Amino acid sequence: MIARTVHKLFWDFDKEERWLNEMAARGLNLVNHRWGTYEFETGTPGQWIYRIQFLEVEARKPASREYIDFVTETGAEPVDTHTHRVYFRKHAADGPFELFTDLDSRLAYYRRILTFYSTFTWMLVMLMVVAVSKVVNLAEEAIGRFWGLPIFIPYVVLMVVFFTHMMRLAKRVRELEARRALEE
Repeated sequence: MIARTVHKLFWDFDKEERWLNEMAARGLNLVNHRWGTYEFETGTPGQWIYRIQFLEVEARKPASREYIDFVTETGAEPVDTHTHRVYFRKHAADGPFELFTDLDSRLAYYRRILTFYSTFTWMLVMLMVVAVSKVVNLAEEAIGRFWGLPIFIPYVVLMVVFFTHMMRLAKRVRELEARRALEE
């Protein structure tokens, strides 16, 4: 039974994971996630530990299914999958639950996310340049100057959000690389 539905957007997987674990500590356990809508059921506070994995390929692909099955064999269960993300949970009573066993795997994970966001951001930039210039030109001919400004502002905000997140991810990658260099 769904006890609570929360609408919330996250760009940062770590923040999303912390939030899910805070909700679990309050007895709200994730049962479904779709595009910023989280559905929770009531349970025992602190019963579950949640982890999110950003997969190399979509969750429905065989390579990702193999990985999901591998993690499931460790006692975790997949709660939900969404494109490249899979939400796992494991009983807190079973002890710590980590998806990364070493620094190199964590570094590869953040590089994969950074590459994904970078590619997506540059595609949005290209789309924005073409679409906004066409719309602004058409609008200026039909209505007059500056009509395209309200269309341009949301694109700029979206670009700032994506670039900011990319910079945070790049900083994490640099920190992990520095940490690895110290350990060698």
